[in-house]
Amino acid sequence: MAMTNMEFYREDLNFSLTKDYFTVDGYYYFRNLTDKEINILLAYPFPSDSLMGAVDSVFALDHSGNSIMVQTNQKFMNFRVNIAPHDSTVCRIGYMQEVRDHYAKYILLTTRAWGKPFTQVHYQLITKAKKITCSYPPDHQDKRGKLYYYQWHMTNFMPDKDFIIKY
Repeated sequence: MAMTNMEFYREDLNFSLTKDYFTVDGYYYFRNLTDKEINILLAYPFPSDSLMGAVDSVFALDHSGNSIMVQTNQKFMNFRVNIAPHDSTVCRIGYMQEVRDHYAKYILLTTRAWGKPFTQVHYQLITKAKKITCSYPPDHQDKRGKLYYYQWHMTNFMPDKDFIIKY
């Protein structure tokens, strides 16, 4: 069911991938389209398939750096969003998750429930892995020292699959 009074319109995410962990740390942008304040509890899902392990170090912060996390477990986190009328807000959310069998996943398909594409997304992956395959091919990649940097930038982006990395 699409939300009509609020938009989730952008995300800027940094991923890091080591032999044992996939880390997500990024900014999520929400907009209030009404003349009334929005105070809503949202769910943030974590991958829970057999190739992804335990979730750890979860946080959710508002634009002032205050915690907005309400509840968390191994499948999802609930966090609270407050937005003034005709305004927007940015939340910073992060976690790390154990990886297995050279496989990492970030859930994107759940964003389709918002009923609109992202206006833009920026993703960056930093890893020591020389070669990755991803469900979305990177727009740019380079090497700095022992680390490889992969970058994605998409506009008017409606995900048709999750973000899956094999390395």
